[in-house]
Amino acid sequence: MGQTGTFDPTASGRFWRCPQCSRHVPNRLESCKCGGTRPEGAQAVAAVAAPPALPAGAQAYAPGRSIAAESPDELIYPNERSLFPIALVLSIGFWLVLLVGTLGIALFYAVAGFVFYLFAQSGLIAYIKGNAVRITPQQYPDLYDKLAACCGRLGMGEVPETFLLHGNGAFNAFATRFLGRHFLVLYSDVVDALAERPGALNFYLGHELGHVHRGHLAWRPLLLPASFLPLLGSAYSRACESTCDNYGAACCDDLDDAVRGLSALAAGGRRWQDLNLPEYLAQTQETSRFWMSFHELVSDYPWLVKRVARVAVRGNGQAPEIPGRHPLAYVVALFIPRTMAGAGLASMLVMVAIIGIIAAIAIPSLLRARVSANESSAVGDLRSMVSAQAAYSSHGGSYGLPECLATPAQSGCLSNYPAGQPSFLDPATASLSPRHGYRWSFAQGPSRPTRANPNGIASYCFAGMPVQPGQTGVRSFAADDTGRICYDAAGADLCASGALPEDCSPVM
Repeated sequence: MGQTGTFDPTASGRFWRCPQCSRHVPNRLESCKCGGTRPEGAQAVAAVAAPPALPAGAQAYAPGRSIAAESPDELIYPNERSLFPIALVLSIGFWLVLLVGTLGIALFYAVAGFVFYLFAQSGLIAYIKGNAVRITPQQYPDLYDKLAACCGRLGMGEVPETFLLHGNGAFNAFATRFLGRHFLVLYSDVVDALAERPGALNFYLGHELGHVHRGHLAWRPLLLPASFLPLLGSAYSRACESTCDNYGAACCDDLDDAVRGLSALAAGGRRWQDLNLPEYLAQTQETSRFWMSFHELVSDYPWLVKRVARVAVRGNGQAPEIPGRHPLAYVVALFIPRTMAGAGLASMLVMVAIIGIIAAIAIPSLLRARVSANESSAVGDLRSMVSAQAAYSSHGGSYGLPECLATPAQSGCLSNYPAGQPSFLDPATASLSPRHGYRWSFAQGPSRPTRANPNGIASYCFAGMPVQPGQTGVRSFAADDTGRICYDAAGADLCASGALPEDCSPVM
């Protein structure tokens, strides 16, 4: 015969402590798993025990309330309704700009990204099927009955494939999607921790079914561009989690099951039984400070104490008295893009694929733009040389060397050129140093001195070649005393022979 325990009024008012294993057991159970039995009168003592005084700012919480039946539309968190269309419009706009801007090339990269996702996500599904235990009417029928009941309550005609997986201490559950099929994974640690309160397990099942029912997994690839945006991406993710908390609560017959099940994420697999909920809910007052506000704004999940507070008041049909966030936190968070740290493996893989697609499209485009800009600048330098030589020749009767164009008043250049007057060519171009990704050469023709220009020349050829062919430029360019400007598609020095070839390709 089992030993008799004594009632412990310091617990939560709804448990008795087993003397054999010191485990807190709900009053509705007659015995503990280890053999201890509930003492006579414990239920009566529990019923008359005065509830603990609420700390300042705590939410009013009364256990043992049932949850009114709600339609799926009533379970949607208000922020999800308002943020979804905004994210959808921005994302569609991004995809259209990317498709039109790349002339359809983005489709090729999208297919490549999908193949990458296919292999990566298939690895996760294969791991689940190869290591976890599938929950069926024959395998863990108690869990399957819970799952089927939750699906029926939420109006879901099909029960997703659900697996029980050893989480190595992880206290969680998750939903994922592969080729149109949904999969739920329930960690064994959750099931074991809530063994004495099986109704709380419905919260976890309902939460993950909420992701499936609301289509969060199906919409995720389309909404990916907006999910990176500061404030918006994280806010939409948090709203989806709050919606799914409502789904989880809707699957529980007793509100206390939902609250205790969710609070177990905070207190752990054993201590959740001893958790003083009013005291815990009072912690919501801390969330209004700057640092807590900021870190929540850049996070994919609301603070757990806020989630518990929202679920705790659902039975009353009230909104929780949760303080607002610090205004300055919004300003700072506006400059922090969402990192998707809590979005899961599949989303991270899709994110990496999208970044790869954008980089593969953007880098060649940037390179082409750089080459085009360098070539335009090179042609501009040639035109400057031709104009400067023409002006210099009108003063001196012959063409000049580059240094004379930059400083015409120096010895050997233009005689009697007034000091302080403008030069014909800027010193940077006249120095023949590399500019705009091009290196320069100047070939002078035969000497032709005049009285005004002692070091004059009869002709010239000025050429520019890419410093790094294919990267800083593709074509080479050159100009001569005839005013012609030509290019060479292979990037060769057109002035190598001292003069422009007669059949060179002119720049139009």
